[in-house]
Amino acid sequence: MAVLRLDIWNARLLWCIPVSVFLFSVFYSVSVLAGMRWRSPILAIGVTTMFGGICFVVGIIGGVFDGFVTGPARIKSMAVLGEVTFASTQGSGLVRYDKNSNEWVEIFSSGAISMDRIIPPVVIDQDTIVTSRTTGGRMNPFGSGSSDLLVLSADNDWEPEPSVGLPPATVRLYKADDSLLTLSGSNLNQTGIAGVLAAAGEESADENQEEQMPETPGLAGGLLGRLSSMLGVAPAGFKSVLPRGMAVAPPSVIIVSSSGSNLYILSRARLLRFTGSEDGQSWSQAAERELEGDPSIAGVIAVSGAHVMVSRAEQPIELFDNETFEPVAEVDLSDRLLPTSVVGMGKSRFMLLTSDARCRIVAPKDGAENEFVLSDCVGPSTVEAITYDSEQNLVYVAHHTDQVDMLNADDLVKQGEINPSLGVWRRVDKYLISPLRFVIPQTGELGETIGSIVSGKSAITVRDASGEEQVVRYDILRPVFSCSLFIGVMLMINCIYFGTRDY
Repeated sequence: MAVLRLDIWNARLLWCIPVSVFLFSVFYSVSVLAGMRWRSPILAIGVTTMFGGICFVVGIIGGVFDGFVTGPARIKSMAVLGEVTFASTQGSGLVRYDKNSNEWVEIFSSGAISMDRIIPPVVIDQDTIVTSRTTGGRMNPFGSGSSDLLVLSADNDWEPEPSVGLPPATVRLYKADDSLLTLSGSNLNQTGIAGVLAAAGEESADENQEEQMPETPGLAGGLLGRLSSMLGVAPAGFKSVLPRGMAVAPPSVIIVSSSGSNLYILSRARLLRFTGSEDGQSWSQAAERELEGDPSIAGVIAVSGAHVMVSRAEQPIELFDNETFEPVAEVDLSDRLLPTSVVGMGKSRFMLLTSDARCRIVAPKDGAENEFVLSDCVGPSTVEAITYDSEQNLVYVAHHTDQVDMLNADDLVKQGEINPSLGVWRRVDKYLISPLRFVIPQTGELGETIGSIVSGKSAITVRDASGEEQVVRYDILRPVFSCSLFIGVMLMINCIYFGTRDY
């Protein structure tokens, strides 16, 4: 019917038939046992209906805990300052790990329905990080007002101090040598870090203006201020990095080399490299390459050694020379997997995080400089985020909501871990709701299995108003395993009951 009426030629739709039979087997196993026990079709149907209601209620409760308890606490990005670890969460929160209490201390609280936007923290030095919080910025890139850069330092007990005002619609921060870069819409601006730190702790620009301006500013001034904000005009102290007429079109990814002198941009299938001047005040384009494939497909990039790696959905992993962008090698990646994050680990080695929540290593093949291979899955399962700390040569792997493993970048041996204590609701989810969802088959979640089979993907991406893409993973194996175990147990009970009764 999909072929004839909708012109959808997807043979994977036929897999819905065995999955539907599998779903029917779950309820049929209950109906058979009830029928043998009471020998009444009405009671068999009634018991099966009640069982279906129990499955539905447990599924709803599990979804509520996923959306309001574990979901907002999932780590989205990390920033490491020696032994201090910061993380932004899926619930627009910012947390810091406290060794003494063995828990994540909230700087900005996470929430399932939070409309704020937290910019992932960026390390300035071993005692300072910067971030920003935009009120109402989750659904609106401009938010409900101007945003200030927030400076957190060890000297101030990691309390956020407002600094300079950021350009409107800022979504990312980057450190490049002695400069701080901001991605604001399609603009890339820069300011000096020294000025940012000097302004920390002072009143924000808006507060200063309120003190200097009359209580009832003129209509023209208010309109001009709002118009400048909507047009994305950068405040004083910021200047554009890009050449005149150039814009960073989404989907885009920007990274800065470890030396801070090179800027790599992936913008709509265009790979660009900019080099900084000696005084760090200007940038010039040094290399460019057009990539094959759909420009609207998002990707990830990283630099390690003499190579830059680019991975995009439905495309092989590509490696280029990090100076000239000459092609070096290609590595096949399954079409079912979407690249979500990648970090360079030195020596032209990369760790790639894909949509199945697993990590893989892309590294040169033994004895070959221009031939790379993709390893099997490494590290923990259900990985949320990865980051590389060059000072300690450690890869930080966040997994299972808010746990973190520190792996040696050379041999991936665990050097430490963060296993925080759980709060009350997290304990309820771990020791009650999760076992209950495993024992009682989650028939509703088989829809995700069907979605994965039909689409041929292990996840989907959702882009919000600010241009950020969030990966929503399909829960494929858990419902299949839970339902299979339930059917097996019920079949054994039915056989034993039938064998011990005289019919």
